[in-house]
Amino acid sequence: MQESQPERRIVNEEGRAVYKSFQDSIEAGFCTPKDLRKALNDKTITIEQQAKLALLLAEKLEKTASIDALTQVSNRTFFEPVLEELIKELNNPPKIEKRRTPIKSILIICLDINELKDINDTYGHTAGDNALKTLAIRLEDSIKREDTVFRVGGDEFVILLPITDDNPNLIQSIFERVKKNMNSGLSFKVDDKNIPFSISMGSEVLNKGSDMTAQKILDIADKKMYQHKESFKKST
Repeated sequence: MQESQPERRIVNEEGRAVYKSFQDSIEAGFCTPKDLRKALNDKTITIEQQAKLALLLAEKLEKTASIDALTQVSNRTFFEPVLEELIKELNNPPKIEKRRTPIKSILIICLDINELKDINDTYGHTAGDNALKTLAIRLEDSIKREDTVFRVGGDEFVILLPITDDNPNLIQSIFERVKKNMNSGLSFKVDDKNIPFSISMGSEVLNKGSDMTAQKILDIADKKMYQHKESFKKST
């Protein structure tokens, strides 16, 4: 009996190592349900381990499906569900609050890159991709933890900002802050040379009691963004 203890410990350590390797593989995006089934059939993992790993894999796949591959921000598929959930929270606050202060309104900001086609035609699509990634990083750095950035089109992004203060001046100041951050030194590199670019922005505020749908709100903010873009074209 005493001799079996070291052997059992080795088996357990090997099992934990295999389980950990599958966890790492799932996190890296290399694991598939087929891999888990094969491991179970080969008896390298237990049924209990397979169940836990399958849950991890499902969560990873769900997360991956909601992320834009190029910019690593949330994609359009994820946009409407998140906005609709915020609208529900705004108009029908849950019994157990999700945040310390209930949201009073939702600020929606649409942005896109000015003359991205010219960037692609002049410097190539890799340069255009770098501009998109640069913008996504700047957006993520310019918002708070409770705000969310989405890429909803080719070069179009949306920020959802739940506002917990009902001061309209504060909402405008938030928009101006984001606008300033977005138009301050944006550039992408071509042969170690920084090429500047700019963006256009539009916004809409959704207040409590509004019956506008997520798509309608996006359309309004999108229209304001294109009005800004037209002004940019006239000034260049």
